[in-house]
Amino acid sequence: MNARAGRTIAVLVGTDHHPFQRAVDWADTWAARNPQDDVVVQHGHSPAPRVASGVAFLGPADLAALMSGSDIVVSHGGPATISGARASGHLPLVLARDPRLGEHVDDHQQRFARWSGQRSLVVCVESVQELEARVALCAERKAGTRLEHPCGAGDADDAVLHLTRLLHKHRSGGNKASEGAPVVLFAGAADAGARQSLAAAVARREGTAVLGDVRGLWRTGPSATGCACGESLVECEFWEAVGKVAFGGWRDVDPDRLEGARRAVEAPRGRWGSLLPVEPPARRLELAAYTAYYQALYRAAREVSGADVVVDVGDDLLRACALSHNREIDLRVLWLDDVADPLGRALRPLAFEALRQRGVPHAHVSAALLRDRPLQTSRRLEEAWNSLDLPGPQVARGPGPAGQHSLVSQPGVQRSA
Repeated sequence: MNARAGRTIAVLVGTDHHPFQRAVDWADTWAARNPQDDVVVQHGHSPAPRVASGVAFLGPADLAALMSGSDIVVSHGGPATISGARASGHLPLVLARDPRLGEHVDDHQQRFARWSGQRSLVVCVESVQELEARVALCAERKAGTRLEHPCGAGDADDAVLHLTRLLHKHRSGGNKASEGAPVVLFAGAADAGARQSLAAAVARREGTAVLGDVRGLWRTGPSATGCACGESLVECEFWEAVGKVAFGGWRDVDPDRLEGARRAVEAPRGRWGSLLPVEPPARRLELAAYTAYYQALYRAAREVSGADVVVDVGDDLLRACALSHNREIDLRVLWLDDVADPLGRALRPLAFEALRQRGVPHAHVSAALLRDRPLQTSRRLEEAWNSLDLPGPQVARGPGPAGQHSLVSQPGVQRSA
């Protein structure tokens, strides 16, 4: 097979004073791996690229000329840049700045990019891994990111008006999820049997995809994790697709970086720090690095399964509190209280107060009720489900997409501490 022809790729980070190092680093990585391509980065206040070509700022005419002459346009989430890219005949790939990484003051770019993506004004990418995969596909296409029927900037100008409304929209709650974030139910209990029963009850609801204990995946690693369908995670078609959408493939997950992020948050100091209503800057970066893996996996699982609700089954309310700091996860929490778990019963009021302060819906059910009184349990779970504002009526169904791909531990595999 002949190597593909070189492409011209424009990467535009805009003029905001916050550095957008992720975009510049991605451009350098792509340029190093694909020397046949001409990668030009408008890097603004970010450090100049080391491998790709770079220019700090461009006037309107030069910026338009760069986009018009490029095969592929990668943009930040600024409406003016998006409008210019579309006026130049492109459906740009948009990697929005993330305020949790210090790339902007708030999340308006992320919300605007998702809103635009839902209306086919852009292709919204949620991570550099997804960006890598999207650019690889566009590089194989003769058109790149060019539209078959170019349009003017009018539609993007309408989108700019929407951004103005977003910026002035009243925000209620300290950590309300962003528009378009995946709906995730953290269903938990301290007892393994109770968790299994709760997961089975949740899996009976239409529109749910029960993933099992996602933290177990990060602890053991993809190659040492199994799936309830009987395959290993790396051999299961469902989880292979999830890994590709979330990270470009499981092999692209850096185990050392993942382990560092996990230990920073799951160590004793980090665990209890998840209860704090406001995070110091260093803590915010730790939480962002940790929850970004969950965010990518949840979003990919939703896309692959087509489910309305993705379910993570856990044994630790403090992990739910850590996840609640990520506004790109639309989190709901359902917890089973157990009289045999005094520490958990003492922790729940603290955790629920932290969740309340961040606007995360939460509910609890008695584990004894689940075990001893199935009829009352069904009624109480229905009430809890409704209080969490979750979709999906309860239906009787056997194993299917909701439960057959739950994560399971591989025999003989020991989890790391």
